[in-house]
Amino acid sequence: MMTINGTNFIYTLDSTGQVSSFYSKLTKHEYVSLRSPIWRMIISTPERPERPVFAAEQSCRLLPDESAVIYDFLLSEGERLDIRLRINFYERRGGLSATAELTNNSPYTVSEFMLAPVSGVRSLAGDPAADSLVWPNGEGHRVPNPSNSDLSVYAGFRKYERHDYLHTDLDRLYPGSASMQWYSLTNDNESIYCASEDTTGQTVCLHIERTVATNSLSLGFIRYPFLEPGESVVLPPLAFIPLDTDWHAGARLYREWLDASGYWKAPVIPDWMRRFEGWLRVILKPHHLEINWSYSKIPELFDEAQAYGLDTIFLLGWEKGGFARMWPDYIPDESGQKNSLGDVSELKAGIDYVHSRGGHVAMFLSYYLIDTESEFWQSGGERAAVKNLWGKPIPFAETYCGEGTWRKLGAPPMPMYAACSGSDMWQEKMLESAKICLDLGADAVLYDIGGMTPYFCFAEGHDHTKPSMACASKAGRYNELRKFVKSYGADRAIYMEHNVDIFGQSMDLAHSGCSRPHSQVHFPELYRYTFPELNMTNRELGQDDTNYLDNVNYTYVMGFSFDMTIFRCCGSLRDVPKYAAYMKKLIGIRQKYEKYFHFGRFVDTDGFTLSGDTAGIVAKSYAADDGTLGVALWNSAKVEREFTVDFGNAAKSIKLAADEAGFVHN
Repeated sequence: MMTINGTNFIYTLDSTGQVSSFYSKLTKHEYVSLRSPIWRMIISTPERPERPVFAAEQSCRLLPDESAVIYDFLLSEGERLDIRLRINFYERRGGLSATAELTNNSPYTVSEFMLAPVSGVRSLAGDPAADSLVWPNGEGHRVPNPSNSDLSVYAGFRKYERHDYLHTDLDRLYPGSASMQWYSLTNDNESIYCASEDTTGQTVCLHIERTVATNSLSLGFIRYPFLEPGESVVLPPLAFIPLDTDWHAGARLYREWLDASGYWKAPVIPDWMRRFEGWLRVILKPHHLEINWSYSKIPELFDEAQAYGLDTIFLLGWEKGGFARMWPDYIPDESGQKNSLGDVSELKAGIDYVHSRGGHVAMFLSYYLIDTESEFWQSGGERAAVKNLWGKPIPFAETYCGEGTWRKLGAPPMPMYAACSGSDMWQEKMLESAKICLDLGADAVLYDIGGMTPYFCFAEGHDHTKPSMACASKAGRYNELRKFVKSYGADRAIYMEHNVDIFGQSMDLAHSGCSRPHSQVHFPELYRYTFPELNMTNRELGQDDTNYLDNVNYTYVMGFSFDMTIFRCCGSLRDVPKYAAYMKKLIGIRQKYEKYFHFGRFVDTDGFTLSGDTAGIVAKSYAADDGTLGVALWNSAKVEREFTVDFGNAAKSIKLAADEAGFVHN
């Protein structure tokens, strides 16, 4: 047996290397309910790309004086493998940290290694229903009662896609669909902070595994060393820190690590972007080539947007090929051509008009997708594509159709392939595309799918040494793009679809949030609280339906920017007058209190309490630089509510009608 007696925890491995205890001295709770293995390995052989190596089948040596466990060799399906594994444990920041050292002298590749030092967890305090997992799927998800839930559902997998019937997994790859390298098992009073502390940018999987038979959780991460015969590696550390508060403390721990590590630095955002309320997003020429608006209509579209409080128009399908066609050939249309949007002079004139009215224009680019019909692809662009294990480009498909059904239901979409950010050829194309937009006068460029799943790339000639390092250079690539955009002026802006922390430091806005009010899963508070200074949109606020009040109010209290995508970007604000008018009203509140909303920090529920008739009241706080606190309020109930907001040193009585929003400060 080996025990690590830390400041705030006691951690114990039994003689077989299984975890038997993770005890919190802060809460006096034991988190491990049953002995559990803490690692699993996958090796790749010529016959099988995914052959498992299980910890429970191995013999180990414990080194208590060194807080380490050693496996001198490993067994897999009866075969002895010359693979040496050492796992080191130590205390850091009041919690348990662990690293793994691997030496591979077998004839096979060690493709992945899962380490879950905290396993066999049924609940934090004896009531599994009180627990939840907050984890960074996009802007954030919250999974209730995880030890009794089918986690694969929340991961987006169907039953027949699971690897077995014994486990259900919650997995997301960082940097990509996972926006951060941490998650938390939490309740209202305590939590376990789980984090990968890796500054290389290589792909890591946030991994929570539920054992069905025991309703227990393994909390861990999966790394992808792709360790070839004769190679060794020390994997980056993992942290598991018990806390006597909820998930907010974990967010602060993660941010402290980011700030101290040098891995992340907050971007300097132009003032107009700090005041950014949102945009009208329009597709000029859709994929089906039926023109919605010509270049000459840009002034009219902007006037409509400005009338309702928006100072930016976001142009998609502005290029000759139309939206989602011929990418990455971003060339303005030409007059006299079939299905032409007009002349480039009209496009420039439209942008100039927006500027004359004090507005801004953002233009769309795709960071990942390559159309096989594009000149880029046909002139050798395949060299820039992500390649799978068999050396083939990885396809990507979304269907955009017109008025009919046959293309939507019975015809394949346009063939596109994913580009690799590790390709110099692709980076040059992205710089070239940005230059086209900026030379036209655009105030901002948006790189669509910028936080796409970090595919493992097996292509030769890219700047990654391992398939799992394909995204490692992307932060530097984005920083290069940012410098290029800013060379046109400090007030020029760069945006990215999705929100990923390491890429967000190069962005003035993340076009990301798809959260909706009353969701049992969506939890954007996770990312907003961790990065309170960053701009985020709330996606696809598009129809004047029965939920428009909820959507607008929710966007307001959360501090999101309005992404107005009327009828899938084919309509304008005059089509939704009630929706637009109500949005304008709430924009007016945010502008009046801009020191909180635009120049302050989102602090979620810090600094105040509610009392009284509070059922259905949504309240989020914003800290101003002068030390004062403001609270955005929304009565989501269908009846009037009267309640009190208590700031500790002051209390304010509030009355809100059904569906009404408000604001109060101390």
